[in-house]
Amino acid sequence: MLVSAVGCGGAPAGPNLTTAPTAAVPTAAATESAELDMCELISLGDVQAVSPFSTPLTEVERGLVPGMCTYSSAPDAEEHVSVLLSLTDLGTAENAAAHRNNYRQAALDQGHQVTDISGLGDAAIGFGTDLVGVHAWISTLAIDANLGGEWPDTTDASKIAAATSLARTIIERLP
Repeated sequence: MLVSAVGCGGAPAGPNLTTAPTAAVPTAAATESAELDMCELISLGDVQAVSPFSTPLTEVERGLVPGMCTYSSAPDAEEHVSVLLSLTDLGTAENAAAHRNNYRQAALDQGHQVTDISGLGDAAIGFGTDLVGVHAWISTLAIDANLGGEWPDTTDASKIAAATSLARTIIERLP
């Protein structure tokens, strides 16, 4: 299951970000990268270093699977902000290409302006308002970096820049 949602308020951010687009989900081949612990790969300090938020990120929560990690502000923070990073192995390059095409189309179908991000994996896109995501694909892997909160004070462009930097760091640190 590819999960790419950050729990924060604001305008809708993209295709149903709690599940992958239907045609993009390969059956048993899609698995979270069990060998990779995202919270160990990318530390809270790594995320805070590129965070565009004025509210500090202080909490780290492992996702339902090791390939997912959420970094967020303290529960009592005046403004809740969060960053969700995830890595999913889609099994084959063909599955990854189908996922990429379907994910892009789902975002466009929901009226989002999708931006291509060059030089990040095999392909990468960014989109959203308040909840902003960068989604990159490299070989059989789908990488998601989603940032939400402090909108409109923290611009969507600054969130795209931070998410791009985090996705690039994930790619650089892959075994």
